[in-house]
Order: sequence, then structure tokens, then C-alpha cells
Amino acid sequence: MRTLNTIAFLIIIITSIGFSKTITVNNLSEENLELFQFKDLAKAYKNSQSKDTILFIGSSELNEIKNLYCEPSEPLYISKELIFVGPGFLPQNNSKQVARLGAVLLGSGSSGSQFLGLVIDKISFITTQNIFDYKFDGCYIKEIDFTGIGKSKIGDMLFLRCFVSGKINFAKLGMQITGVVFRNSILHNVSFENSGKNAKQVYLLNNNIISGTPFVKFENAIIANNLFYKVDFKGATTSTFNNNITFNCKDGGLIPYGNNEGKNNLCDLNPQIEKLEEFNSNSIAEICSYNWSMKENSPGIKAGTDFTDIGITGGIFPAYEFYTNKIFSGEPKLKK
Repeated sequence: MRTLNTIAFLIIIITSIGFSKTITVNNLSEENLELFQFKDLAKAYKNSQSKDTILFIGSSELNEIKNLYCEPSEPLYISKELIFVGPGFLPQNNSKQVARLGAVLLGSGSSGSQFLGLVIDKISFITTQNIFDYKFDGCYIKEIDFTGIGKSKIGDMLFLRCFVSGKINFAKLGMQITGVVFRNSILHNVSFENSGKNAKQVYLLNNNIISGTPFVKFENAIIANNLFYKVDFKGATTSTFNNNITFNCKDGGLIPYGNNEGKNNLCDLNPQIEKLEEFNSNSIAEICSYNWSMKENSPGIKAGTDFTDIGITGGIFPAYEFYTNKIFSGEPKLKK
């Protein structure tokens, strides 16, 4: 059934983008050039054209450093619009294999690219031109770097149903960044750092679970319908906080404060989620396999700005609605 779903998913992608092809890359198998099957990612990329799909086969486990599709010291530089599809990083059908990329550089010409169900150690945006319209769905990402080059513009970027654990750097070096959106994702021990200037509504954080995260310097964000657990808000400025829940956060989790604004926030209130306190003790795979829906007596039920639940099971992209090989896998356990 899983195989049929995957094939159907790829057919939908291929049909929607016209005369494109699917390239398979598996670094544990032999090549078949006639069928566009490659062992080496660099060769697969070289043989791709804009709007092609590159399908990865899992070849390592989440915590392994071997069998990377590209090393951190030899990142994959992307300069054309492609769709990258991986197996996701959670165990499915007794398999723990993932497709892991050490580093990805997104440059000029890569606008419109999508990354689905992959493990990516570091994503960087390196360009002197304007690049827009990226989607990361069901990925595990360790670091995101928006430093860029010169006065280029980056925007319209969606991180959906992802697990991000590491550093998000918005030190823009003259760049303009707009429309960076995190929806229905888990941001765990992430350091938000923004030392840029001239930011205008750069970020939207909507329906996420954000745990153990320091806002080192975070400006001009719209932050709504999130669940914050053990978070330090001190570095957040000129931002809007609406309909969030804070629990066990620093200084009582009182938001908004200072020169921030907002309304309808539930501060220092237990959100009534069963596994919340297990963030720091269990593995990433375990954390993402939990049912993160709120209990029937939760104050977050239908308390969002759109009258859906606060957290990852609310909003227009609830995390329990998934398709093949996404990060929040398994049958939904929610009561509808």
C-alpha cells in the first residue's frame, strides 16, 4: 500500500509539471543510466533539468554519519527548480532508513524548488539575485542560514510539518527577507538570530510547538496559535503575539511585553498535552511519533485566531493530515 501511495504521489507531481522526468538516486545500488537511476547525487543532479523530480532511496539511519548523499564539506549547489522527494526520517514498516544530505546551497535559478521527507543537516541561501517560492514539507532540518550575499531578496518560503532542531540565522548582510513561514512544525532547541536591518514582516510562526527556544534577536514577526514550552522571549522585539499558549517559560511567559503587541494569549497555562514534558528525554523519532493533539479539557481547543486548535493540529495544515512519507507518520489518533 505504501508503494502504491508513493507511486501515485509521484504521478501527481509529474503530471502537474508537464514534460519532466523522475530521477532515482540510491547510493547503495548500481547505476542504470537508461532508467535515470544513479548512485551519485552529483551525477543525478547534473543529468536533471528544471522541474524534474529527484527521488531518494533511504540508505542510512537518522543518527548515522555514513552514507550521506552529500558531505557537509561538499554541499549540493542547486541552481535550477527541482523537486526532491525522500523517504522521511521516521521508522515506517519496520524501516529506519532515511535519505540524508549534509548540506544544501540554494542559489540563483533555484526558485520554486521543493524538499519533501528529507534529512538535511544545513540549508543555506547563497545568491546575488532574488530567489523566491520554496517549500520544505516533512523534513528534519538541523540548521537554516539566510545570510546570503549583497542586496538580494529572499522570500515566500514555507516550512511545513517539519522538525527543526538547531540554529536559524537571519544575519542578512544587506539582504531583504520576507515571507518566511513556519507552520505546523516542531521547533526544538532552535536559536532564532536576526541581526539584519530593514526587516518588514519577515516571519510568520503559525501553529507550531516551540520548545526550549531562545529568541536571541527576533524582529518584526507575526506569531500566532503556537504552543511555547520552556522558551525565553527576551530577544523578540516589534513583533505581534496573538492567541498563543506559554507554559513553563522564562519570566512566566508573559507575552506580549516591551515594544511587542498582541492579544488573547494564554500565559503560563498548562496546555493539557500528554507528552509535552518528554521533549528533552526522548529521541527525535519518538518525539515526532507522539500524538500532539490537545486533550478535551485543554484551553487551546478552538482557541486559535481561526477558531481551530492552538498547536500543530490546528490551522489550515494540521499535522495529522499527511501524505506518504511525511514526518508525522502513522494513522491519526484524533477525535474529530
